[in-house]
Amino acid sequence: ACTTHDAALQRHRPEPADPSLDLLKPLADTSREAYRRLIERVDFLTFYRQATPIDALEETQMGSRPSRRTGTPSLSDLRAIPWVFSWTQARFYLPGWFGVGSALEEWQREDKARYEKLMAIAPSSTFARYVFTNVESSLASADLELMRAYAQLVEDADIRDAFMSVIESEYERTESHLTRILRAPLADRRPRFHRTLALRNQPLTTLHHLQISHLREWRASGGALPRPLLLLVNAISSGLRNTG
Repeated sequence: ACTTHDAALQRHRPEPADPSLDLLKPLADTSREAYRRLIERVDFLTFYRQATPIDALEETQMGSRPSRRTGTPSLSDLRAIPWVFSWTQARFYLPGWFGVGSALEEWQREDKARYEKLMAIAPSSTFARYVFTNVESSLASADLELMRAYAQLVEDADIRDAFMSVIESEYERTESHLTRILRAPLADRRPRFHRTLALRNQPLTTLHHLQISHLREWRASGGALPRPLLLLVNAISSGLRNTG
């Protein structure tokens, strides 16, 4: 029989290291490189400021007071909360998923053994499932049609088309690799979450299109932030249950 001392040792025996830890760190590094290539492209700030309601959020100071650290209109000066909030409002959810597909595709192309190892251990790895499920949640909450609708607010068609081409390709790439790694589409694995997204989609789509219309009118007028636009920001964030 085990002694009290032996039983205590068994209870406090450390868990074995998750096999995905050594893989996810370099994957995160590669993903971050793809993300930075996007946000450091020429004209990215123009695209971002016109395709999202960041200017409306700055007027309301919602989420972070103030939204910028020093008042300089640059990405490095923008606080994290309004950065994520603005992408969420425009249904890009970009910080939650962009770069993952590129990283996985690079591994598949240049280091197939490491890619296949990740594919093999991800289903049994608590940490890997947690990471990829969170990426999947951001991707599933994003909406390509609404992204395209918000992108129509970008005045320069060349800038709009260049960035949307990169973003749409990355969206499809990430979705494809996640389905492979997680072994089934989201609707099959997380039916409750999938139903929740579907139920709120129609009313939120209506609100998003109203917001786009009000943003266009407000920016053209140069006036004070209209109350309907403020109410739409609040309604969309409440419907999404997420601000950033």
